[in-house]
Amino acid sequence: MKRSFEVVMGKLWLVGIPIIILAASCSPAAQPPTSSPFPAHPSSTETPNPTIPLTLTETPTSEPTITLTSTYETAQRTPVEQIPYSLDCKPAGTLIHCHDTLLKMSFDYAPGMWKVIQPKLEWGYGAGYVYGYFPKDHPDWPIAAGISRDYSAGREGTDFDFGAGNTSEETVGEQCEGYDVCFEVKPGVVMIVSPPIGQFCQIGKTVINWPPYILVHIQLPENKVINGFVFSKYFTTEQATTKLNELVGLAAGDIFPHCTDTTIPTYKAVMADLVAGKNSGFMDNTSLDNFRNILLLAESIEFDK
Repeated sequence: MKRSFEVVMGKLWLVGIPIIILAASCSPAAQPPTSSPFPAHPSSTETPNPTIPLTLTETPTSEPTITLTSTYETAQRTPVEQIPYSLDCKPAGTLIHCHDTLLKMSFDYAPGMWKVIQPKLEWGYGAGYVYGYFPKDHPDWPIAAGISRDYSAGREGTDFDFGAGNTSEETVGEQCEGYDVCFEVKPGVVMIVSPPIGQFCQIGKTVINWPPYILVHIQLPENKVINGFVFSKYFTTEQATTKLNELVGLAAGDIFPHCTDTTIPTYKAVMADLVAGKNSGFMDNTSLDNFRNILLLAESIEFDK
């Protein structure tokens, strides 16, 4: 399913609040790449701030029975409090190794990416579930999240909505449609660089969610609660971001790109160098390392057998 620019970038209207991220002023370290998919209401299932090793388990411990439906009137959902979930993270050499009992998978990440992360599970507004990871030091900014296929949001779409409908069963080609950099890391795991520069450079498009950021799609079609999960992270340094801003014609205060005939092919060449591990004139070593760390996370994902 091809996601339009307006839908994929519909993050501006979460809970009715317009947000414009200006390329010249945004700091990748201080802004999440995409808005939270969680409903804007207090959760009765918020977990306490953890410390490594992190083990947060809900009760009871028996496997929940989930009835997934698609309409508000007929939705019969197991209460969130009755769905067991835990994220156990502990040091493993130079990395942090985590295992998630709800998603039935494990992964590794470099400590420099995030410090301590904690999980949260909530209902949708009318149907389904949303589940995500939050850094301890920024508990309102999800670094990863996913939803059930019947999730009802009551808002515009976000990049974290992978899993809705049949999206978790899409082929690699369907997931990659329209993107300049997108590839299968392993079965069930796809890595994407967003936004597509061709759509970003359309005349009159407001600058949102720039500089580029990475999405890691994880397909969970057989999971009883969450059917797709996405990690999302910026990777460019301030220096690299400044050069990319110059490439797309953004100056301080601009909200529209000023692309030229050479912008798109140049950008695609920069992304090709990035995937190849080359230090181009736009990317620096730190940006390359950030990219490799996200790729390492994607490569480390293992599904429970």
